[in-house]
This record gives sequence, C-alpha cells and structure tokens, in this order.
Amino acid sequence: YNQSMLSGDLENALYSRLFYCKIGLHIGSNLDSIGRAHSIMIEQMTKLKQNILHNAMSSFRACTMLLRPGAYENASTIKGIKTFDELRQIAYNTHNEHLLWHVDIDEMLVKFWFKEYIPVTRISERYRSSKSKRSFELLRRFYDGITSFAFARDTNVASWTQIGEESVAYWMNFISYSKWNFENKFLLLQ
Repeated sequence: YNQSMLSGDLENALYSRLFYCKIGLHIGSNLDSIGRAHSIMIEQMTKLKQNILHNAMSSFRACTMLLRPGAYENASTIKGIKTFDELRQIAYNTHNEHLLWHVDIDEMLVKFWFKEYIPVTRISERYRSSKSKRSFELLRRFYDGITSFAFARDTNVASWTQIGEESVAYWMNFISYSKWNFENKFLLLQ
C-alpha cells in the first residue's frame, strides 16, 4: 500500500488496502477493526476519485455486514448494501470477471460461515476446471475442500471425499513455499 501510494499508483494502493481488509476476514480479525480499515479505504477512494473498486467494495461491505451478529437472519432489512445477486448481475452485464471473483468468494465465506454448504459447492463448481487468480483459487479450494469433507462425513459419498483430498493436496503444495502462511488452513482441511 505505502509503496504504491509513494509511487503514485493509486489503483494498486487501493487494491492492497482492499486485500488487507479481505484477508482480515479469513484470518479471524475483529470485524470492528476490519470495518474501520474499510471506512478508511472508502474515504481514500472518494478523496482520490478512484471508483474502479466501488462494486468490489460493495461486495466486501455486504460480506462484513452479514457476518455481524443477527444481521444474516435479517439481511432483507439491511439498507444501503447491494446483494450478492445484484453485484453478480453487474459483473455479468459488464463482463467484469474480477468483480465476479470478489462476489463469489465473499458469498462463499458468508454461506460457509452459516453452514449453508450447498451454495458454497455450487459457486465453487463453476471454477473447478478454470484457471483463476491465485488468491481467489486458494480461498475457493479451502471452502470447497472443507465443505466437501462436511458433505462426505454426512453422506459417505466418495466423490465429496475426493474433492476434499484434492484441496488438501493443493494446500500441501503451498506449505513448502511458506509454512507459517498456509499451514493453519491446511490443518483445518485435514
């Protein structure tokens, strides 16, 4: 973030801030601190007149709002945020694959958190045979694997176990590059 700001690359700086916020969700940071970082980013985005991330930020906002206690059950009453379906439609209409990845990973996180595993697998299935960006693929494989293991445990269907084992193998590969960075999610998959 700082290097990008110093060099004048505002778009990359804001992407860095967005990913900082998103990763906070996946490592269990406090929602209030993530919300403050998110607010700072929105202020900077407005001040710098950088609107390219507006919809990705809307997806992130929906994610953080829905994870707050009691919000998911009352999602229809939350004002001022676009739904994942609305954002996904924007992505389709504008052929914005990057936005689609943001919406899908944010929705996978929320659905997984509330143990709605079928939507998680449906989203993940769309990407199993495609090559996507590494950060999205890491998270997609994690949610796909852990959800598949949950289904395998409940149904004793071998195909779910196989998908989970493929995710474990994928994550094991990354541990060789950075154990401290990837081992926790790998152990959760096992």
